[in-house]
Amino acid sequence: MKSGVKNISQNSLLVFSAFFFIAFILILLAGFRPSGFDPDYYNYLETLTLDVKDFSFFSMEPLYWALVYLNKLLFNANPNSFFLIVATIFVSVSMYAIKKYSVNIFLSLILFLFLFFPDFGLIQIRNGMAIAVFWLAIHDLINNRTKNFIIKCVIATLFHYSLVISFIFIFFSKNKINKIFYIFLPLISFFIGKYLFTLENFKIIIPFLPSFLQFKANAYVSLMSTGVENSLTKINIINLKSLSFIIFYYLSILVTPKRENVTFWTMYIKVLGVGNAIWFMFYNVPVFSFRFSNTLFTIIVFLLPVVFQRFQKHSKIICIQIIILWTVLLSYNIFIKHEIFNFSVF
Repeated sequence: MKSGVKNISQNSLLVFSAFFFIAFILILLAGFRPSGFDPDYYNYLETLTLDVKDFSFFSMEPLYWALVYLNKLLFNANPNSFFLIVATIFVSVSMYAIKKYSVNIFLSLILFLFLFFPDFGLIQIRNGMAIAVFWLAIHDLINNRTKNFIIKCVIATLFHYSLVISFIFIFFSKNKINKIFYIFLPLISFFIGKYLFTLENFKIIIPFLPSFLQFKANAYVSLMSTGVENSLTKINIINLKSLSFIIFYYLSILVTPKRENVTFWTMYIKVLGVGNAIWFMFYNVPVFSFRFSNTLFTIIVFLLPVVFQRFQKHSKIICIQIIILWTVLLSYNIFIKHEIFNFSVF
């Protein structure tokens, strides 16, 4: 018995040490990346020296500006210290959530490292901090800690306004799911987007949005009205990334999880389902489409491990290997092939 306890203790220490080491490396990579390595680097750099009176709470969120102020106060607006602070929040909270809630830490880490860290740890850093908090929030909801869920959703929204979408999940049941509805939800959403959520109809909705979303929406509509085509004004709704998430979605619906994971699986499916619905429903307003949907797509970090836990040992190993290979190839396609990062700065 003592030997068994000792082995468990050693394994726990090994896992903790590995997590700490990976987190430390990721934080250093994000904090000391070269100037101009990611597409938003200089946009954030411009905000670091602004006076408090110049903070715009319509363009960026209160907790982001709080970090800018803190960095200016403590580190004289040094960009490295700022990105280290942001990375520490994103990486530590994300990895804490994975360690605490994932049923397969290794698979969750692979998904996080290859699909989401490059995007939300280096580019969309405000959204990254918000998503990390949302991961904790959704598990509070699943575990009936509704008050904690609401508090964390407020914090997430103060990091990035797109997380206002997270509040809707308080109305979702974790105990039952209408599989037929969720199977057809992407198709229904596509037709709603095609015939109802057109750009003209979206303009009608804008005055009813919260003021901070009105500002963003009006800016995006003005951009689209220029007729210039870029990633903010036009998207290909069926690309390798969106197709991958659709496949993950349907695979997850069709596989019945283990009994002890049913409530988690149910809520994860609903989060991913809403993400897919938003992707198709708002494709006429691309920024809203990918801002909200990409946030919710991150739930696969927890969903896929639950799905593959259902398989037998040998088939599970094969499936996980396939998913890892696909994840690496998808990451290459998104971030390397499309030259998202500027490696020439090294």
